[in-house]
Parts: sequence; C-alpha cells; structure tokens
Amino acid sequence: MNGCRGIVSLVMAVSLSLIFPGCATSGPKEPVQTHDYSRVKGYTIKLGEFKAGSFETPPYIPKRILFELELGLRQKQLLASEGDKKALTVNVISSTRYMFFRHEQASSYSELMSLVEVVDTNQPEIIAKTTIYSYNAWRNSTSDFTEMDHARDIIKFLERIVR
Repeated sequence: MNGCRGIVSLVMAVSLSLIFPGCATSGPKEPVQTHDYSRVKGYTIKLGEFKAGSFETPPYIPKRILFELELGLRQKQLLASEGDKKALTVNVISSTRYMFFRHEQASSYSELMSLVEVVDTNQPEIIAKTTIYSYNAWRNSTSDFTEMDHARDIIKFLERIVR
C-alpha cells in the first residue's frame, strides 16, 4: 500500500513539473526592444495580401481574418480610403496547426498563427513584422472566438504603429 502511494506521489510530482514549467525561477530577462514608429504616426492601414501559410490551413481562415480586420480597423477609423497617400499596407499569412489528424472539421485546429508584415505603401519598405499566436483549446466549439480575438491582437499591433 505504501509503495503505491510513493509511486502515485512521484507520478504526480513529475506531472506537475511538466504542466507548470513557467513557475520555476528564471534568469535575467533581456530588455524589450522598442521600435521607433514616429515617422508613420497618423498613417492609416490598407489591407493587402491575406493568404494561407500551409496546405492544412483551411481557405476560410485568411478570409475570416481579413473580414475581422476590416471591421475592426473601420471601427477604430484606421482603415485607409482609396487613394490615401499616408497609408501602410498590411499583409498576413495565417496558418493552423492540428493536434491530431484533421479528420473532423477544419475548425478543429489547436493553434492559429499569423505572420503580419506592415509595408510603407509609397516606398516598398517593411516598417514592422511580427507573429501573432492564438490557441484554440476547445477546437470547433470556440474557433469563431479564437479568430475574432486573433484579429483583435493584430489590430492592437497595427494601432501601436500608427498611433
């Protein structure tokens, strides 16, 4: 009986150490790099290319991200109008990852990742680049919310650049 308790305790300790690795103490952290976007303050955002980054990414994902970004940028009055001279173009490549085989539904992904690139429209120069990650714990039950939150995170990134 005591042998079983010892094994159970050992298994639980190992499991907890695998589940909570972030709770361990860490070494010194590097300072966060800040970029100077003062040159593009007051610019608006033009929607550029939105595409899937892998063969397993369903085609609706880039379209959904584009739709949500357009909606959010319009609400924040950051969407460029046609012929706007002070505009930055945003290009997004989105990919999904699946924990298991994608045999059920395309919306059963576990991770949504977007590579976001902001380019000066007047002179082809990359202003900023980042990768946004979102995790979809409940898969197809919450994929709509994951995609909307993902787009909001992209909008926050874009807003930091132009405001």
